[in-house]
Amino acid sequence: MTVTTAAPLDRAEQDDLSQKIGQAVNKKLRIHVNVKKELIGGILLRVGDKLYDATIAGKLAGFRQEIKAGK
Repeated sequence: MTVTTAAPLDRAEQDDLSQKIGQAVNKKLRIHVNVKKELIGGILLRVGDKLYDATIAGKLAGFRQEIKAGK
């Protein structure tokens, strides 16, 4: 599992996240953490071939696309 956040996660946060996501997918996961300040906040999570974007930058990009599409 790869986790990307805007700010570093401490060891307890990494362990907690790995445990909770592991339970959700019914697997024991190893966590790899990246920090990208341009995400502004939130979390980008890759588990296998699935990508979950719960970042502020991702939400803003979605809003930008909706505005361009006239929604």
